[in-house]
Amino acid sequence: LCVYLLILLCSASGNTLVILSVVLFRRMKTVPNMFIANLAACDFVTTVSSIPFDLAADELGYWPYGAIMCKLLWPLATFTTVAAVLTLLAISVDRYIALLYPLNIKYRITKRRFYIIMVIVYVVSAWAILPYMIFQEYQPGDGAGTLPQCGEEWPDFSYRKAYTVFLFCLQYGVPLPLMIFIYTKLGMSTDSRTRSLNKRRQQNSKTVKMFLLIVTIFLLFMLPNQILWLLFDFGNSEYLLAHLDLIAFTCRAFTYTNSVLNAAIYGACNGSFRNAFACTLKCK
Repeated sequence: LCVYLLILLCSASGNTLVILSVVLFRRMKTVPNMFIANLAACDFVTTVSSIPFDLAADELGYWPYGAIMCKLLWPLATFTTVAAVLTLLAISVDRYIALLYPLNIKYRITKRRFYIIMVIVYVVSAWAILPYMIFQEYQPGDGAGTLPQCGEEWPDFSYRKAYTVFLFCLQYGVPLPLMIFIYTKLGMSTDSRTRSLNKRRQQNSKTVKMFLLIVTIFLLFMLPNQILWLLFDFGNSEYLLAHLDLIAFTCRAFTYTNSVLNAAIYGACNGSFRNAFACTLKCK
């Protein structure tokens, strides 16, 4: 309980600070920073919409929020996870273009293109969670010992398996190799051009390293939860059910911790964000 509450507090405050830094200061409204603000918004919504409600439901032992929230809460967490990983992929492409083709205006991601990309990201994310919302069912209980519950009710278990594989591919299996390829290319390019980099390219190189760290942490901290769902549908479910509380707690803690670390990385690796954080706190 204390671990989750600490994560919630750090995520809510840290990601709010990131968003305000980009919104309040004109100089911070660059395309990379706007991507960062979008990622921070995803992290904020993930923790704020999950931790308080999950903790209460776990403590009570039943679902107290009704049918509408049953359809919305858990799919919302999946929505923000998909949006976050697609944003990370978009950031990878943006940094690839900025570092390898800095003078090519044709390929540059402008603010207008940024908004178009974000619309696509959120449309794809909404489309991805539709099956989840459709088959998420609320069981009201009968008032005679059966308590209200919320869970997935698929017409056939094979559909659930297919959807689990689909989400794994969308959240992890496809973006992972793409981002590894992009950052490998960027790393090779950076090493070969280190001595000839001008100030702008050096800044782009530092930004790439920061985003590479963010991607690495995302992939590592999201992995346990991805494995859990695959094992739950394709592995030894009896063993998982016997140790579900501990396993679920650990996997969710990893997922939520990722939402905290991103904001810390921005402050540690980016001087502009450090200054914006300080100014924002002074304004408050």
